[in-house]
Amino acid sequence: MRVCTKCGQEIDAEASFCKACGKGMKKGAPGALEGKRARVKAGEKKWMRSGIIAVAVLFAAFAAWVIYDTVGKEHELLSTKTATAGPWSGPTYVPVKAEDGLVRIPVADIAGGAVRYYVYSAEGKAVKFFLLRAQDGSLRSALDACQACYRAKLGYKQEGDKFICKNCNMAFPKDGIGIRSGGCNPIPLPTKTDANMIVIKAKDLEAGAKYF
Repeated sequence: MRVCTKCGQEIDAEASFCKACGKGMKKGAPGALEGKRARVKAGEKKWMRSGIIAVAVLFAAFAAWVIYDTVGKEHELLSTKTATAGPWSGPTYVPVKAEDGLVRIPVADIAGGAVRYYVYSAEGKAVKFFLLRAQDGSLRSALDACQACYRAKLGYKQEGDKFICKNCNMAFPKDGIGIRSGGCNPIPLPTKTDANMIVIKAKDLEAGAKYF
């Protein structure tokens, strides 16, 4: 038996051509050598195919690892940003209601230098406002909106003794809250103190509904 040098098919020793591929064959002893060469070449081709497949598998695995690692790091970064996003990503508004046309809030709730945020429902809108103490201890009150940026509906955040507009980043000293008006100043909200309660007229809050 001999082996075709072109396709590797075994053929009769006396055959003049390969029935599988049609290649002409030389007769005689050299056929054994040709068969050996054909088997070696066939083995080399098989090894090359196996090597290419192995490289492709390794490359695909590496690419998958890179994608997984990148996505994982992005997710971790997003989670970190979310976890460290600061309290001013959204202040807590305490809901209040009116009785006999008046909203009453205990004076004791406004202590220290921290601001307190409240929300009152008027005409289907959430009217937001805040109360605080100025440096001299006087009570200050304002809507959580301004005439310049109210359409953004972002309000203010406190940073030390200043209030920062979340839309334009303009800063205002807290001693001016409830006194200065216009532009990006917080819109003053009239209040008065009755015994141990801060009193706000519901109609004043309702008038501010257009800013929310």
